[in-house]
Amino acid sequence: MGLDFVPVEVNGATGLATWAGDTLVGLAAFEVRDGLVTGVRAVVNPEKLAFARRQLARS
Repeated sequence: MGLDFVPVEVNGATGLATWAGDTLVGLAAFEVRDGLVTGVRAVVNPEKLAFARRQLARS
């Protein structure tokens, strides 16, 4: 089983969700200035990902 990378919106920012099958295994939000990525915030904590998964299911 491979990973799927899906573009998403994270707190109003450009983001990327990483899925292993039906399991959300990572979430990243990108800070972009003048067309360049200047920062990345990643979440891999399973408790926080459970919350994010519920939010993504609503969109």
